[in-house]
Amino acid sequence: SSGSLGKQINKTLLLKKKFLIKNISRKKFNYIKNFKKLENIIKKFKPNFILNCAALVGSKLCEDDIDLAYEINFLFPLKLVNLLKNTKVNVIHFSTETVFDGRKLKKIYNENDFPNPISIYGKSKYLGELAASKYKNTLIIRLPLLFGPTHKKQIISKMLLNLKLNKKIRVANDVYYTPAFSPYVAEFLFFIINNKDKFFKKRLIHFDSKNYYSLSSFIKKLAKIINKDHLVIDVKDSFFRHKNIKPKNLGLKSK
Repeated sequence: SSGSLGKQINKTLLLKKKFLIKNISRKKFNYIKNFKKLENIIKKFKPNFILNCAALVGSKLCEDDIDLAYEINFLFPLKLVNLLKNTKVNVIHFSTETVFDGRKLKKIYNENDFPNPISIYGKSKYLGELAASKYKNTLIIRLPLLFGPTHKKQIISKMLLNLKLNKKIRVANDVYYTPAFSPYVAEFLFFIINNKDKFFKKRLIHFDSKNYYSLSSFIKKLAKIINKDHLVIDVKDSFFRHKNIKPKNLGLKSK
């Protein structure tokens, strides 16, 4: 509940005043390492829904600690659904567009496209999907690049902060996304919970934002609102000399 997505979901659902929410955060205790304590909390609270926002996010973090990436992104959802296999608890498991290879220019992926992850982040998250889907009451929601008020440590917010400080920023013009505003994701989640039968039978959903931009064109669009678009400098992604493998042509649409 202390991560970027968890914070936004919590903020949105609390405003609805419809649910009793039990927040679990690694800031309170490490539920990845101390799964037994989490198990006891779940058995005592008896939730109708469990929202799994736990993830080690991003190519660099996952490449720097491969074991931790698989422990959080794959083994944790596996243990979670194994715990719930004889229950009727509904699980919403969040995944990512990086389960796709992103090798085809301007390709936007739908639910029928077959995953082919090329990064540790994508591979660990795809294995997490396979694990979570073994439980019949799981809905997997794949998310695109997110931005919003609770995503202050994420790439979009960091760039905007530099622009507000009148710093020039270099942004890749050959990396593509369908960026989504995280409060809309949280509102969609509220809609899913209230229409459980309709959505859970689908098992897998892509969050479709109807927007498609190169990273630089999207940053310019946001920067223009604060009259800072002149500080955005277009470069190729190769300019940054990334050591980690990451897909370049991403984006989600839903059937």
